[in-house]
Amino acid sequence: MHTRTVTLTEELEHFISDQVQSGNYADESEVVRAALKRLEYEAEHYEERIAALNKALKATRAVLRKETYLNVSSKNWGSALLRVELG
Repeated sequence: MHTRTVTLTEELEHFISDQVQSGNYADESEVVRAALKRLEYEAEHYEERIAALNKALKATRAVLRKETYLNVSSKNWGSALLRVELG
């Protein structure tokens, strides 16, 4: 393995220490490796997630285009609500 020197914020230093102290990781290097593996995974699957979100958005738009919306004034709200609930 290669060794690198990195500068971390105080918050990240505390986070890493907390992860080791809690027993989630054996040492600080393991925490950093896990974080980098997660970053790598997210980068590799970014396009996949965007495609899935776009597919869901298109499906939602299709449903919304088919929905019927009521134009209800305050005068006939009660009767319109009753019609919607009863179908």
